[in-house]
Amino acid sequence: MTKNLISLSLLDKKGFSFKGECGVLHIYNSSKVILKGVKQGTLYFLQGATLRDSATIASSEVDKEDMTKL
Repeated sequence: MTKNLISLSLLDKKGFSFKGECGVLHIYNSSKVILKGVKQGTLYFLQGATLRDSATIASSEVDKEDMTKL
């Protein structure tokens, strides 16, 4: 299960910022949105895909089956 979790405290430590409102979580690097998550129940699901060891979004559209829990 830990592979599906993203640590906001680790992202904060690395200089990223985040904001959540109206069921949507945005994670920023400077002023650029690099991750977006949508709340479903008590969890946020990542929309898009990331590259390993990178903080950029590789794709902004993913099937619900391919979504990763934030």
